[in-house]
Amino acid sequence: MTALALTSTYSNAFGSTITLDALRRTAPAVFANGASPKTKHTYRFIPTNEVVNALLDAGFEISAAAQTKGRAGSDPSYAKHMLRFRLARESIILNEVLPECVIVNSHGGDAAYTLLAGLYRPSCTNGL
Repeated sequence: MTALALTSTYSNAFGSTITLDALRRTAPAVFANGASPKTKHTYRFIPTNEVVNALLDAGFEISAAAQTKGRAGSDPSYAKHMLRFRLARESIILNEVLPECVIVNSHGGDAAYTLLAGLYRPSCTNGL
């Protein structure tokens, strides 16, 4: 492999990101104002939208979002949801390390707030 291959860049390596409006449609539980009334008094509500805003202010962008489909009659505003964040970049260099964060939360008391962090090293410059 030549030195040129190690320093080549790929413009817009990560494709599109998710806007807050699209996030509201994909995972409405992110914007819940409180916990489900079914939670115990010991449940501590952690507003996901505040964590999202903090990560956006820190230079991250939302790259993926998902929310579980509840049972019939359940309120989707308390459902378990997952968000994936990556640092905003225009291009990557093959020998870089790329930080990403994943948040999992539920306002119905069925999952604990979890923040996972990882460092990824690209194996090629075509966005894989």
